[in-house]
Amino acid sequence: MHHIRRLGYGAIDPKSSHYKEEDEEYWMSYLRKSYQQVDKAIGRILGKIDLEETLIVVVSDHGFSALESSPYLKLYLQKKGLISYDIDANSGTMTVDWSKTKCFPLEPCHAHIFINLKGRDPQGIVEPQDYEKVQQEIIDILYDWKDPSTGERVVDLALPKQIAGQVGVMNGPGIDRVGDVLFAVKPRYMDSPFVYQASVKYFDGTERLIPNPEEFEPAELGKNFTGVHVALPWEPEMHATLIMSGPGVPKIERKHPANIIDIAPTVARFIDIPCPADAEGNSLEDVMQVMEKK
Repeated sequence: MHHIRRLGYGAIDPKSSHYKEEDEEYWMSYLRKSYQQVDKAIGRILGKIDLEETLIVVVSDHGFSALESSPYLKLYLQKKGLISYDIDANSGTMTVDWSKTKCFPLEPCHAHIFINLKGRDPQGIVEPQDYEKVQQEIIDILYDWKDPSTGERVVDLALPKQIAGQVGVMNGPGIDRVGDVLFAVKPRYMDSPFVYQASVKYFDGTERLIPNPEEFEPAELGKNFTGVHVALPWEPEMHATLIMSGPGVPKIERKHPANIIDIAPTVARFIDIPCPADAEGNSLEDVMQVMEKK
């Protein structure tokens, strides 16, 4: 279902360049079928349990927006001198030259960029005293990234790890696995993790493969993903659904969105077990207060 939604989402979003009113029902029919399949599967599960004794939680991890273009982050960072790599002409395999690489994005290129830090990373080249300088260099380069077709800035937010708490990434267990720079692209973009080869054809019929020189690949309906999720929690399109049902669950609709990290602590309270030790969120107190008054 997720794959179908990614391919056809642009065709059902009136704000997308792929949208045509006359074709909307055609694409919606495929999405409805996929949701119906999931509904049937959930129905079979619910038919096997006692709904008077079982807590049911249905949650989506993110919303969706239409996708217009996929910029190639590694190619851009290479052009800016932050990454050095070669592409094998036969296999298309990328080999990184770590002796000339200052940073590298976490696959699949969403949200995290790690500095190749000396003393921490196996082939680190960035001196510890230059750590914050390189952080700022990466941030400046990300903010300078522009879509050539619109002149629009691609990256909506980039910030150093030290202040990642601004976007909910707290300094606690697992912080060592967080990127040295966190970033998020704007809606309608998806920074691609790939480094492609391109075929060059000449008038005499000969052909050769070269590293893809294009920084941006337009999304094509039915061929590429035309729907995507971004990393910014304040984008309304990214808001998702949380449904809870079961004994003791109050019938309410929250006025404000919940954080996804609050779900595990809330479920733990409902079923009266200790909150997971590594949970970063808090239980939804407005829900709990209504339940406790009953």
